[in-house]
Amino acid sequence: QIINNKIILSDDQFTFQQDEIEVTGVVKDETGMPMPGVSVVEVGTSNGTTTNFDGIYTISVQNGSKLQFSFMGYSTKIVAVTGSELNISLAPDAAALDEVVVIGYGTQKKKLTTGANLNIKGDAISKQTTTNTMEALQGISPGVSITRSSAQPGAATKVYIRGIGTIGDSSPLYIVDGVVVSDIDYLSPTDIASLDVLKDAASAAIYGSRAANGVILVTTKKGKRNEGSYMNVNIDAYVGIQNIYNQPDMLNAQQFMEIQNEARANDGLAPYDYESIVGPEIWSKLQGGWKGTNWMDEMKIKNGLLQNYAINITGGSKKSIYSFGASYHGNEGVFGKQSNSDFNRLSLRLNSEHTLYTSDEDFDILKFGENLTYTNIDKPSVRLGNIYVNDVHNAIVTNPLMPVYDSNGNYSYALKTPYDKQSNPVALMDYLSKYQTDKDNRIVGNFYLELQPIKGLVIRSSYGFQGTFGTFRSWHPAYDLGDFQQSPYDKVVQSMVNSYSYTFTNTANYKFEIAEKNNFTVLIGSEMNKVTNNFKVSGTNQDGIFQDPEYAYLSNYPIVDPALTKLSGSDPYGKSILSYFSRFSYNYDEKYMMTLVGNQDRSHDEVFSVKDSSALKKIKQKYLIKKKKQKIGYLKFFRYIKLLEKLDNAEYRRLVCLIKTENKNKKQIQNIYKIIQY
Repeated sequence: QIINNKIILSDDQFTFQQDEIEVTGVVKDETGMPMPGVSVVEVGTSNGTTTNFDGIYTISVQNGSKLQFSFMGYSTKIVAVTGSELNISLAPDAAALDEVVVIGYGTQKKKLTTGANLNIKGDAISKQTTTNTMEALQGISPGVSITRSSAQPGAATKVYIRGIGTIGDSSPLYIVDGVVVSDIDYLSPTDIASLDVLKDAASAAIYGSRAANGVILVTTKKGKRNEGSYMNVNIDAYVGIQNIYNQPDMLNAQQFMEIQNEARANDGLAPYDYESIVGPEIWSKLQGGWKGTNWMDEMKIKNGLLQNYAINITGGSKKSIYSFGASYHGNEGVFGKQSNSDFNRLSLRLNSEHTLYTSDEDFDILKFGENLTYTNIDKPSVRLGNIYVNDVHNAIVTNPLMPVYDSNGNYSYALKTPYDKQSNPVALMDYLSKYQTDKDNRIVGNFYLELQPIKGLVIRSSYGFQGTFGTFRSWHPAYDLGDFQQSPYDKVVQSMVNSYSYTFTNTANYKFEIAEKNNFTVLIGSEMNKVTNNFKVSGTNQDGIFQDPEYAYLSNYPIVDPALTKLSGSDPYGKSILSYFSRFSYNYDEKYMMTLVGNQDRSHDEVFSVKDSSALKKIKQKYLIKKKKQKIGYLKFFRYIKLLEKLDNAEYRRLVCLIKTENKNKKQIQNIYKIIQY
């Protein structure tokens, strides 16, 4: 077939459906009532939407594709697209309603949940060939907005549950196997057994102020009881290639000169003398038909390799269960041929649980276990900062008149054009991005102990932790690419980041029945979450001994010059929060449900200890110590700081806190503001 002036060869059994159509329709339940919030996904893609309040959906798909309709408690339906209108009726799935889903500090039958919960099985996540877990949820998680911060392999994801809820950090609370973590991008999708999203206040209330933006609960894979002496081994592997889709069409040299001269004519000016601007050598090439340089083509990677290999081993007996997983994910990327564009992630996971004592009534009295995950990540080095440090931006805006190499095979020098200041973007990528390593090591896990003295009463204690250890090193040689891009010396940058946090949780959960069909569940507990260390150090120096990336370490740059040498380090304040919570659940015959939740959070920000920043020290000295009679005090700092807890450590946050609490004393606030600015 000839499609878009290209000859396509294929077997007869395949037909090419290139037309995209818009499909709309209504989804109703078995009684004919519209169903809002139904997930509608084009099968085999991440293209999806959800139905509105009236059960109506609209989605653009490829002609001949299939749509999958899914909703909690209803059977999933897959229907082929045959036209622009497709109305669907979903039927209840009784088996699905009996499934157990994860809720705050426990589990519950899906049909007994009273909040807006979203449950996604690990199989649905692992089927998506994506770098990280959250990216795999795109299109299959109604009410959850998931975007990537950039198209770079391994780029972090931004997640918003039911919109943006604050001007500060709108990220949800992430909990993996009961451990509070900063994100779940480090997890391999093949290690996840289930993912539950608590979207509304009713379901997330037990986590208090931390759940203001929703909660994402992740359960990693576990073994199963009574699997005998057999060991289950599951191997998952895929290899593929990737290319840039819908690459921007760039002006060639002739088109660029024509557009520039049109702009000159519109301003009543004479056209540019390009022969003198580009020089005789380049001008001769242009007269011979050279179309100039397409910088995107020069930097893109054709058929970038994408690969993933994972193995999961599970087993169990009457007393113990275990699960081991190992995975490797590699992504070569599609842009940055002259730099280190590869993303590599190695993950190891070990979960096990062991029963020490079992009662005669066939329930576990005492058991313990652990969930451990280690991840090593090697990040790409393509620069994606602002317009001044962005390799993609440089490729788009640099004029095509400049060749990549000069006649001697060296990187070409910047043209002295009157309208731009761009240097050779390929050379910049080679010099500034090629010799860079950025590695992260993260270990997340917990150890727990469960005691069940009587049937139905489970007392659990868990200590979870998250440790991150990262190193960064970059080097670039001395270079001269023009008046605006040059460095007389080679340069090295080394930095290190260490952080540690822990979560200590204690709960007591009692399930019992009174009379017949009256089922009760009572939960009480406490949790301490604390960031104890967040150490950062960085050093930069120039003019090294060896002028070689292999020996680019600060120890080989002995000259200390205030103009060339920079050192920085910080140990930011720790944060802690202590929560007390309770939940009372009642259902009658699993038909009528009621849930009551209570939570109290107490936050203490260590910035108000001896490690105060200089600005806060001044405030404390002038207003909290010398003038004790004034209204502002430590208690008010502690009381209101948790309201702005989602905002990162900035002096501005303290100022906002003060203004909110003491806005009546404007003069005092103005004085404090001056101190902070100073």
